[in-house]
Amino acid sequence: MSEPDANPPAPTVLAQLQGITRTFGTTRALQGASFTVRAGDAIAITGASGSGKSTLLSIMGLLDTATDGSYMLCGEDVSRSSASHRSRLRREYIGFVFQSFHLIEHLTVEENVLYGLSIRRRFGDDAQQLARRALGTVGLQGKAQSQPADLSGGERQRVAIARAVAAPPKLLLCDEPTGNLDSRNSSLVIELLCGLVSPSSALVIVTHDSDVASACMRQLHVADGVVTEDGGGAR
Repeated sequence: MSEPDANPPAPTVLAQLQGITRTFGTTRALQGASFTVRAGDAIAITGASGSGKSTLLSIMGLLDTATDGSYMLCGEDVSRSSASHRSRLRREYIGFVFQSFHLIEHLTVEENVLYGLSIRRRFGDDAQQLARRALGTVGLQGKAQSQPADLSGGERQRVAIARAVAAPPKLLLCDEPTGNLDSRNSSLVIELLCGLVSPSSALVIVTHDSDVASACMRQLHVADGVVTEDGGGAR
């Protein structure tokens, strides 16, 4: 039997932000944010309302671009990518979960997940299998033909998670995913999200909830646009 590797390879770098600054007119929403996201990470981003944390998540999700600084996503410099190229990269690498579930009310649970897959160019039997697997992962296989209006808040958020991860993303970005949930469902959702992290993916959550933040292995704090990491600096 071979000996275990004493020096296992370092986790893959999925995202690297260096000196990210974002200004809106005379307002500086972010000031020189620098940190790295590696495969296997679960990261909470905390801070007061208006501190810049949602702006940071939008830049990471290629929904916005930095005024200055560089952003490497899965080995590619995307700092100055065109809108069409950012759109393709979002489809390929990124999944989103928001505070508001953004389900399409006239579609069934399964159809909502299939709609998300269609955006990522997954169709037919392949998409059906991915949707059913994702609903099984979030414990909603028995609700596939239900309407969103018939679900609880926690179930609706789990549908949103299934939609985001049916074609597994490299980066799962969540903006206050437990903000509309009671404490019990909040705990269930954060446990589910952290459980989805794999050796090839990472989770980043913007949250005001200290319990959610403490469930993550790393915590970044944003104050007046400046990003610091609990435990000492950017990693």
